[in-house]
Amino acid sequence: MDTSTRSLSNTRSHWVRKTFAITLIAFGTLSALGLITEISSVGADDPSGLVGGAVIVVASLVGGVMLYWGPRRVPVFQPPAEDRGLPPLPPPPPAKVPSNRLAVWSFILSVYPIATPWVPIILGFVARSQIKERFWYGRIERGRGLATSAIVAGFVWTALFVLLIVSAAWLT
Repeated sequence: MDTSTRSLSNTRSHWVRKTFAITLIAFGTLSALGLITEISSVGADDPSGLVGGAVIVVASLVGGVMLYWGPRRVPVFQPPAEDRGLPPLPPPPPAKVPSNRLAVWSFILSVYPIATPWVPIILGFVARSQIKERFWYGRIERGRGLATSAIVAGFVWTALFVLLIVSAAWLT
């Protein structure tokens, strides 16, 4: 059985937390003594100022003490689910497979041929070769279908533009 610990370790964040706690305690103490804020003079004119000042003093003292004496390293032991009479835990979900960005961009540009219809064709072929190459290096990516459809759509747009140019030349 494996025991784990939950808490902040003795790292930089631990010392930052301790320093902030000491600062809060010092602020609360100095406020209570009246060296930073003047609670008594404010309280004579406005009772809500007295309550607000007291809340600041108490909050800084309590917050500082809670931060300073905060979580410690406490070993937490929990037996497996089978030993506690529970059904075993399900397996973790499969990792999300990333998509090839170039395939996505080639598909977007094939749907909206902004300047030229041959850009999605080039990007689609490059994306397919990237997906194939990265598969052999152990990195699996999605997007082969997007790249293929971008290539097909690019050829369709190219054929439409050629047809448009030929018909415009024939009509004149």
